[in-house]
Order: sequence, then structure tokens, then C-alpha cells
Amino acid sequence: QLYEQETLPEALRVKLERLLTTPFVSNAASARGVKPLKPDTEGIGRFLRVVFWNIEQGLEYESIERAFADPEKFSHLLDDSKLPRGSHRRELVLEQAALLKEADVVVLNEVDWGMQRSDYHHVARDLAAALGMNYAYGVEFVEVDPGTVGNQTKPVNHAQNVSAGKVDPARYKGLHGSAILSRFPLENVRMIPFQHQSYDWYADERREMPGLERVKRKIGQMVFKKNTIRQVRRGGRMMLLADITDPEIPSGRMTIVTTHLEARAEPRDRVKQLEEVLIQIKDINNPVALAGDLNTSGRDAIPTSLRREIKKQFSSVPLFASNPESKFFSTLKNFRFSDGGAFDFRGESARSINGNIGTLADSNQRERRGFVSTSGVERSFGFIGQFKLDWIFIKPPVSNEASVAEHSYRFSPHFGRTLKALNYSIEGRISDHNPVTVDLPFTEPRLH
Repeated sequence: QLYEQETLPEALRVKLERLLTTPFVSNAASARGVKPLKPDTEGIGRFLRVVFWNIEQGLEYESIERAFADPEKFSHLLDDSKLPRGSHRRELVLEQAALLKEADVVVLNEVDWGMQRSDYHHVARDLAAALGMNYAYGVEFVEVDPGTVGNQTKPVNHAQNVSAGKVDPARYKGLHGSAILSRFPLENVRMIPFQHQSYDWYADERREMPGLERVKRKIGQMVFKKNTIRQVRRGGRMMLLADITDPEIPSGRMTIVTTHLEARAEPRDRVKQLEEVLIQIKDINNPVALAGDLNTSGRDAIPTSLRREIKKQFSSVPLFASNPESKFFSTLKNFRFSDGGAFDFRGESARSINGNIGTLADSNQRERRGFVSTSGVERSFGFIGQFKLDWIFIKPPVSNEASVAEHSYRFSPHFGRTLKALNYSIEGRISDHNPVTVDLPFTEPRLH
């Protein structure tokens, strides 16, 4: 019915609406007595590490779980011929896995539940159980394409499709969304669909694809090994929010926000969705972490030509006034919460992981020409086909004393990293997005 009938019977419409507006929440880890790790390091002391990762549906679930839970077990997945034991590259991969293991908050986009392509995992629940975490899960889409519900194909190494046989109806849920995992208790969890949906994943995908679009997708597949398959699904883009509480957090509470902004949209459409997020969080008086795949590519997400990819690449970082995404970043930078707080756009070299300086360098890893890419097509050409789509933005605590607020770095972003080596350490990579991390010190850091 969800596929065949554009106008749904009332009972089914109500059921679908409830599914798309009601988060699934489990604080079972806290009930078992699990406590946050709160790792400690020289310079910033005890801190909260936040990770964001678009995990590409959880196609490589085993690799994802091992990367977070056990660097030693993850090492068994590595090819010794490509990453020899004792080599610098292998050590870097395992160091990055160790960073994931210390995270107390993990934010995920593209999270499946009951999909054949991801072996029917309830990815949020299964990963939370493996890590000893609570979880909140929000459904973004119900996959209803006959190719998914019937004789589905499953990507192999993210480059080609082979038949995976019939779907098991006893295990099939067809759900896809975002999740927040945490060793802190999750409170006040809510999910809010966007009013502005620039692309209709049911109607637009169901209609016959124009000839030009078929040609463009074919070019993208041949040149960049980027498969763009039809995805008929019910639902739409949304935001998922949850509060975590702890006495060491300034004001005792922090709000975690994730969203996956529309890829098949113009930059102005993503700005409209961002503005909806900002309306929802404006009156929050405690620290905020906004993390997600924000699709800041300048255009839609389908690669079609080298010329277009070059144009998109130089449009994917907020460096130039002519940048199509410049309004997105200026909107974020200029936004003020009701308590006067703002997202931290400082970028001091002492607080960046590699000593680089510049806007957002402390919360998102920079390199000389911009930001380290977080997403790329299967076949890229140097920087062409590589994009910075995934971001973490932090609102630090607000002080009533202007002089203190100006100079304080307590619970502000430090050492933002992009874990590209880890993501590309297995054959075919773990996800088409690299994980990113940021550290928030519970006390005033003593960096020199």
C-alpha cells in the first residue's frame, strides 16, 4: 500500500505519521549502571568526546562495531600486505580506532533497521548494546521500492550490485534514519520533520526518470563508480534531538542535535532546513552540539562530470563570497541563542589537531586549502570527487561575565579530527563518509 497508493487509507496514514514523528529510546545501559568514560589527557584534562559518522546504512556493520568497540579485533580485519604490522599507516589506523572507543556520545546518520542490505540489523540498538550505550533512533524514511521489498540488490564494495535473493518478511522493517548513542542518560528526546522538503522521495523517485537524468547518472557511475539507484520511500528529512545530563557538564545538561540535510537540493533549500533547526534550538540555554551530514556540496549529490565536480569541490568549504554554500555558514555564524550564546567559530592553532588556524579549525579538521574531506565517490581524481559534507558545531556555555566568556574555553571544541585512515583501512572502505570527532573539556584547559 505504501508503494502503490499515493493517497493512503486514514489508518495507515496515521500509523506512518506516528512512526515518522516518534523516536525510539532506550536507556538500558544506564539502568545497568554504565557510566561515561570521560577520558583524560594532558592539556585539556577530562573531556567529553563526540563522534559523528554517516555510516552508509551500516553496510559494513561488523567493521563499524569493531572500530568503536575493540581496536584489537578491528586489527584482524586489516590486510597485512597493505597495512604491514609495525608500519606507520597501520599504527595510525589503530590510533584512530582508539579515539572512537573513548567517545561517550556517538551521532549517526544513515542508520538502517531491518534492511536486507545491512543484514537486517537494528543498527542503533545492536551498536549501542555492543558499546554499552543508551540510544535514541528516529525514522527518516520507510523504504518501499519493489526492488527493496522484493528482490533486493546489495552493494558489494560499494561499487557494484549483485542479487541478494528474496527478502525475509519476518525480519524486514524497511526503516532508515538517524541515531544518538550515549553513555549519559538520554532525556527529552524528540524528532521533528522539516516543513521544507525540497525533494519528494516518493513522488519524484516513483515517476519515470527523464532521459537526461538517466544519462547523467550513467556518467556518474562510469567516471566516478558512483551508483545512484532509484529509492522510492515514504518520509522526509528531519532533526533528532536529545539531552544528556551530568554534574560535570556546565549547567548540568547538553543538547545533542543531528540532521541529514537534503542532498538533492539547491543550497538555498538546505539553508531553509537549517533555519528550521535554529528555530527549534534558539531557546536552549545549555551547551549544544549540532552534528550531521549537512550535504554542503554546492549542488545535488550526483556526480556527473569532471568539470562539475571541480566546481562543486571549490564550493564545498566556506572560503569565498561567491561560494553557493556561503549563506549556510554565515547563517550559522551569525545565529544567536536567546541567552546570547553562539556556535564557536574560533579556530586557534593551539586547539586544532594539526596546528592549523582558521574558522572552525578547532571543531573541524582543516588542511592548507580548506577542510579535510569527509566524503568521496568510489573513484576520485585527487581532490576531485572529495567533499567536506559532515560537520560538528558546538555552542559552548555562556558566562554572565563578558571578560570570562570572551576568553573561556571550557566545554568549547578542541582537536576536531577527520578519521580518514580508519575509514579507508579495509577493502572498499567502511563507509562513503569519514567519521569526525571533537573533544569538549569539562574544566578550563591549560594549553601552552
